[in-house]
Amino acid sequence: FALVVRAGWKRAAKALVRFGCDVDGVNKHGNSALHFAHEFGHDKLVEGLQGKWNASTSAENTRGFRWNRRPDPDADGAGAGADGEREREEAEEGDEQFQDHTSEAHHEMFGTCARMGMGSTPAPLGSL
Repeated sequence: FALVVRAGWKRAAKALVRFGCDVDGVNKHGNSALHFAHEFGHDKLVEGLQGKWNASTSAENTRGFRWNRRPDPDADGAGAGADGEREREEAEEGDEQFQDHTSEAHHEMFGTCARMGMGSTPAPLGSL
């Protein structure tokens, strides 16, 4: 579900929710669909997640980020020195893993959209 939201596929997200998808599911870094919708500027999905789909708005990821704000880097030294470098490395690793799985998930979504009779399929992978 989070991959669908990250890509901005509104119709696919609606279909998955209709079929009982967990809107509060998180990845290994604790990021939910709401984190991704906000980060990638998918405002309509943010509205749907907060409103109609009742996604949790209080969950924090493993770095202490809520969906709509980041922690104050001066509060406990987070983001500075070795900790900041480690966080950047983890973020880059997460992006690489996302790219590895995106192609496979994209092909699965084409089949899912077709089986659901959604009328249109997600955008080609190169346009993400």
